[in-house]
Amino acid sequence: MQPRATAWTPYAPAPYGLFIDLGSDREGATVTTTEPTRWQEAPVELPIREERPAPRPVPGCPECARLGQLRKAAGMEHDSTTVADCNILLRMHGTGH
Repeated sequence: MQPRATAWTPYAPAPYGLFIDLGSDREGATVTTTEPTRWQEAPVELPIREERPAPRPVPGCPECARLGQLRKAAGMEHDSTTVADCNILLRMHGTGH
């Protein structure tokens, strides 16, 4: 019977014969390499995005008038995010007329 390992007994590794050989797929493996690409691929051509015209507020609609004024004020302050938001809301609001 082997002595128990405690904090006071030195570590003794197991004999090499006790290890199980699991085998390896690496013994028969070969290294294959591919030739690097030495030319630049053709660039991808994207279609030109056409600008959509800004939606017009519907005359007589208070919500359209409010969004139109807000869009105009945001454009004067160069706030393109608010301008885009107003355009989206005007396009969506126009379906309710």
